Amino acid sequence: MKKIKQIISHPVWWIMVSALFAAGIMTGVIIDRILTGMEKKPTLTEKREGGYRFINPLLECDGGQDIIGDQEVRPFQYTIEAYVDGVLEEKRASQVSVYFRDLTNGPSFGVNEDERFAPASLLKVPLMIAYYKMAEFRPALLKERLLYDGKLDTNRIENFKAPKALKPGKRYTIEELIEMMIAYSDNNAMHLLFNHMDQEYRKKVYQDLGIVDSETEGDVMSVEEYTSCFRVLFNSSYLNRELSERALRYLAEPDFPYGIMGGVPPGVIVAQKYGERAYEGTNVKELHDCGIVYYPNSPYLLCVMTSGSDFDFLSETIRGISAMVFTEVDRNQIALQAKGAGKNND
Repeated sequence: MKKIKQIISHPVWWIMVSALFAAGIMTGVIIDRILTGMEKKPTLTEKREGGYRFINPLLECDGGQDIIGDQEVRPFQYTIEAYVDGVLEEKRASQVSVYFRDLTNGPSFGVNEDERFAPASLLKVPLMIAYYKMAEFRPALLKERLLYDGKLDTNRIENFKAPKALKPGKRYTIEELIEMMIAYSDNNAMHLLFNHMDQEYRKKVYQDLGIVDSETEGDVMSVEEYTSCFRVLFNSSYLNRELSERALRYLAEPDFPYGIMGGVPPGVIVAQKYGERAYEGTNVKELHDCGIVYYPNSPYLLCVMTSGSDFDFLSETIRGISAMVFTEVDRNQIALQAKGAGKNND
């Protein structure tokens, strides 16, 4: 007994006991973290206002479970990555960049999303937003009329021809020019609006949207940078509800089956903007399409930017990616509905 007391009173004994105790705590912490990591963590869901056709204003976020989470998005991303790799290996395109975002609950991913492209006609969307932002404080602006004299026709260089264009010698209201610029991708309408706009104000709006100013930073941007335009319209977080809804309605008017719209079933609404550029003196071409696909109860944002030597191959690539994305979203939604039905039957 005396020997035991001597051992217990020895400092080395307490050091050993403390070390064993600490090791036990660390083991418990590690096991707890492993088990916690194995559990399905709750994901944020969003509460939205509803009642509109094109916008869905965000009200607040809270915890939720029954959404497209990381477990579903990762295999989806790998599928798109494999498709893009195949396109590049077959040299049907020299660059392909993709950005996807679920607009209801937020899961997103990018493929080569840091690559930069010339936005071309995609810049018509932030220009529209700049005019509407100004119109919030000066509504009469949209009724002002501008003359198209027809001396410069920038539509003639387009590969994808719009079915409607401005008529020389006619005056148009700014609202009419915005619709022509967006719904028919009319370059002449864009140039009239661009030249009429206060350039400092335009730069401020572009800065707010995270859009680079081509005059100072080069005429390039990434897919993720550009999609901020569609997110602020959908969430009605930059313009008021009326103007956000109107902007997306114009974006939903074009019938452009060569891009995202060509990859979804007939009848599915797509609010989108495409852009094209052919570099003079070279065989380099770029084709992009970005927008919102209004999948029932689960709209999503998709942006695809491409570069290559053949517009047909580039448009085929965008349609292929769009079709794969729609198929995966549809599959995930069907699985969630089945899961919900199973819970109701328990």
